[in-house]
Amino acid sequence: MAKTFLIDRQPVTVTACHRQHPRVYTICVAGRPTAGAVEKTALGRYRTIDGQRRLLGMYLGLQEAVERVVQEERR
Repeated sequence: MAKTFLIDRQPVTVTACHRQHPRVYTICVAGRPTAGAVEKTALGRYRTIDGQRRLLGMYLGLQEAVERVVQEERR
């Protein structure tokens, strides 16, 4: 499953890795992969992780979680 969001006027594609549990979403910004990822918890929330596996936050929506990862990548 792939979803595309427009974040800061750039296409951001989120792809689910179905074999992972919990489900992990990889993120590409303008075709380039980010170091961070999003995991879906058993409670249906989205947990954002940076490239060093540190927790960035928990969100109810996938787009909010992806925006957090993208924001962290720009720092």
